[in-house]
Amino acid sequence: MEKQGEIKEYAKIRVGRYREILIASGITALIARLFYQSVKALLLFFPVCYFYRRYSAKKDQEKRKRQLLQEFRDCMEMIEGNLLAGYALENAFLVAGKEMKELHGEGGLMQTELEIINRKVCMNQPLEIVFEQRCGVEEIQNFSEVLSFAKRSGGNLVGIIQNTVRNISSKIQIEEEIQTMIAQKKLEQKVMNVMPLFFLFYLDIT
Repeated sequence: MEKQGEIKEYAKIRVGRYREILIASGITALIARLFYQSVKALLLFFPVCYFYRRYSAKKDQEKRKRQLLQEFRDCMEMIEGNLLAGYALENAFLVAGKEMKELHGEGGLMQTELEIINRKVCMNQPLEIVFEQRCGVEEIQNFSEVLSFAKRSGGNLVGIIQNTVRNISSKIQIEEEIQTMIAQKKLEQKVMNVMPLFFLFYLDIT
């Protein structure tokens, strides 16, 4: 199962790279046509491809972190319910893995992480250590540290998870409000970036 997940992830990366190459080649062809009127300017493809790939990788990473954080919040709500229903922590994670699959479908980010975590826990690896090794998001790493301390000291796991859910929900809500406020400005900026190219293309063909 883990190998299948790695194969799917590799396939997604390959498709993403091909898409980036096509977009970079299109941008380069547009620059060559509008600014240089020369096929030789297509040599710009290589630096354009490099910088576009870096930009695209950064955007994809930010998108993945936002999605993983949202799914982690859903996962914590499910684990909280399972703990209140009387499940042990490890069993609560097992049940949450099945529930996440139903909620987000096969291949969800958190559901995939839970499959790996639960598989290692079934091999007698401590949950808090396995959890800390997965999911490279700051809030999730902080939760794994608190979870490790709570298990050693016998802390209130349900209370910790409830606090985690509240904090993450608050952060997600604030980020959504910020994105809503700047969405119009982003749209205006994109239009302003495209307009000079449109005028150049119009002058060129007329």
